[in-house]
Amino acid sequence: MEQFVQGLSDSYSKDKAAFNKEMSDCFNTIFDVIDTNKDRSISLEEFILAFKAFGHENEGIVTKAFQLLNPKDGLVPLRDIVNAWINFACESDSSKPDVIKQAFDSGF
Repeated sequence: MEQFVQGLSDSYSKDKAAFNKEMSDCFNTIFDVIDTNKDRSISLEEFILAFKAFGHENEGIVTKAFQLLNPKDGLVPLRDIVNAWINFACESDSSKPDVIKQAFDSGF
């Protein structure tokens, strides 16, 4: 895990724009897979299934994380989720709001 994190840190330090693009491509691919009905939005059910696939079995915490993304009519646009993860991985200003960090801080 330390090597993985160090590799990400090195890539970020070397070229932030390239790192941001790589993260964007990665998260777009991941969320394209979990968007099972291809409506470009994620429902709570899809969100729970995706996180179960990654080993997060606690539906209560996953539901809290989903709520941090401010769903409208029970859906979060795929773009909002991708942007949240890119912000988490790429934003160097820790004073900016970060819903992914909030999710981890709440026990995710």
